[in-house]
Amino acid sequence: MVMEVPMYGFGHCKIYGGVMLIIANILFSTVSADANAATLPSKGDIAKTSTVKSNTIAPSNRLSDIAVRLRQNGVAACAPQINAAGATILAGASQYDTLSNWNPKGGDQRSVNVVVAQRYPEKEPIPSGVSTIVATPVSPGRCDLVAVQVVPSPLSCDAVRNAMTTRAQARGQLVGVTVMQQGPTETLLVPTGTGTCVVVDLTTTYAQ
Repeated sequence: MVMEVPMYGFGHCKIYGGVMLIIANILFSTVSADANAATLPSKGDIAKTSTVKSNTIAPSNRLSDIAVRLRQNGVAACAPQINAAGATILAGASQYDTLSNWNPKGGDQRSVNVVVAQRYPEKEPIPSGVSTIVATPVSPGRCDLVAVQVVPSPLSCDAVRNAMTTRAQARGQLVGVTVMQQGPTETLLVPTGTGTCVVVDLTTTYAQ
């Protein structure tokens, strides 16, 4: 299911983070399939919503269909950056659904948010994850971007941290949450009560 909801009244907030630290290197194998979607009529007054069938991922693992829908609604400024971030998010996934939000008044000059829920093949130890991409145009062809990916890992946080030590630097802890750093990506390892770990990747990229 793909939902697209133009929204009024984006507030101002600061989001710090760092693109997705690919836990796929630890647990995933890359799987892709052909894209398939059928758009249904849009509904609503201010918040127009259109729903389509679940998509499987195109061989390129790019969110090109999201970019097309955003452009159709006058939101084209950050489509390339969204596609690039989406390609990283979808690595290893077999299916995804999306929710897109934008401001219908001058949407091409405002922030756009794409939420992506991804599902992984049955043979993989991780069943699903969720991500969000927030892109803000700052000048023609240039956008600031924040991407957050949340994936539940069957491993303990210690095991995930140890697997990351060859390519990421330990930054310390925030009340028991380990913070790892690799380039612009900060990875938070959130322990659960069952001995597993929720891996949260935060990436912020600024237009040059």
